[in-house]
Amino acid sequence: MSKLERLAHMAFVAVCFVSIVLMIEARFRQPVISLEHGTERGPAKSIQGPVVGEQMSLPGVHWSSYPVSVVLVLSPTCHFCADSMPFYRRLAKAHDRNRGVPAMVVSTAASVDGMRTELTRNGISVDTVLNTGPAILGVRATPTIFVVDAKGTVRGVFVGELNSADEAKVLNLIGQIGA
Repeated sequence: MSKLERLAHMAFVAVCFVSIVLMIEARFRQPVISLEHGTERGPAKSIQGPVVGEQMSLPGVHWSSYPVSVVLVLSPTCHFCADSMPFYRRLAKAHDRNRGVPAMVVSTAASVDGMRTELTRNGISVDTVLNTGPAILGVRATPTIFVVDAKGTVRGVFVGELNSADEAKVLNLIGQIGA
């Protein structure tokens, strides 16, 4: 085998190795979720906006009134939000039984009434609908759920359409903080 053939084989092996590494990296890369329309199903691994341990601020909201609060960031045009309505309905029913967990929606809808109509149509009652849009929280993805304690500290963040295990985590976290 000549030197040129040997170099060609070595170059081929190197290109194969680099290709395999790039495919593995792409497989485990974080999902990208846009503001209005999620591109990945399930919880994202990284988000923008308040993270666990940070303080959350919303106009007119006094966290100290309740041991735990739930903030839903929704968009009427987000199909993951629509697909998640059955879970939000269960969350609202738990809220109605407990009344110690206020539910708030930060909406991208054109009007508060429009979002309230959409929630009511889906059998979901919430305490407050803010038409500030997710930008006030620095959130780029809908749906996003924040679980906030009485000090305004974010205790949990869940992004995207949740699977049943993540839905259970939300309900368990609410129960732990509210206890």
